[in-house]
Amino acid sequence: MNPSRPAPSPSSPEPSLPPAEPIPPHLLLRRALGIATHLAAGLARFRLLSRHTPLTERAALLQRLCRALVCEFGIEPVPTGFPSPPAGRGSLLVANHVGFTDILVLGSLHPIVFVSKADVARWPIIGPIAKAAGTLFVQREKRGDVARVNQALAQTLASGVHIALFPEGTSSDGETVLPFQPSLLQPAIDLAAPITPVHLRYHESSGARIDEIAYFGDRLLADCLRALILRRQTLCSVRYGNTTPAETPRKPLALRLREEVLSLAPRDQTPPPSILSKSTARFAGNP
Repeated sequence: MNPSRPAPSPSSPEPSLPPAEPIPPHLLLRRALGIATHLAAGLARFRLLSRHTPLTERAALLQRLCRALVCEFGIEPVPTGFPSPPAGRGSLLVANHVGFTDILVLGSLHPIVFVSKADVARWPIIGPIAKAAGTLFVQREKRGDVARVNQALAQTLASGVHIALFPEGTSSDGETVLPFQPSLLQPAIDLAAPITPVHLRYHESSGARIDEIAYFGDRLLADCLRALILRRQTLCSVRYGNTTPAETPRKPLALRLREEVLSLAPRDQTPPPSILSKSTARFAGNP
């Protein structure tokens, strides 16, 4: 996510459909309490970690928290072509970026470390959790900081930990994919790390795209969060491409990965069943 978000692209509107069924007030209160409880429990558990806790354990803890939160928010990930990177090797997931929900979705499906804009480190509750989970913060406007983050990316990949990267550098409307910035792909090239392209799309059970939770243009994060909380259910299509080693120069690689992410956009409107159900273990109630 990035404050310098682009305006939505002029694309053909999707067919007009009846609004999604809103969540009843008593369930809304229960949802809000559940989200707050899991965030508080997550923050407490991350604060108990020592500085020597390996990234693999931090990523696993973040995954449990994200699984609990996607259930509380009513988000159901719908993965297709789930990747199987080589055991013991760090890999890179490269995805389009619609908003903060992308972190919850990918984090619920994988024990993973994220790359984020530096501003997130200062957010209440979320910032301390992200830092404790091993998130790599980058100030893209500072060229020297990209070099620092690339060094940290290389160390993370070399340690066998998986990383999620949003190379658009900002969030978009979910209908288009912005040009990929190649600078943070260099560590994967140097290590010939496996890279998997991923396409994320939020939609109704009918297949119609959900627009109001996309964080782009002049929208405020609070408005997107409110729209998400008020929805009874939000499906997220997570489509994975082929996993291949990063062997090309970074600019051609960025172009190829963007084309692969675009090619993963669903062509049909019939979503497969979700793998995360409401019965997923809750973070606050399980070790």
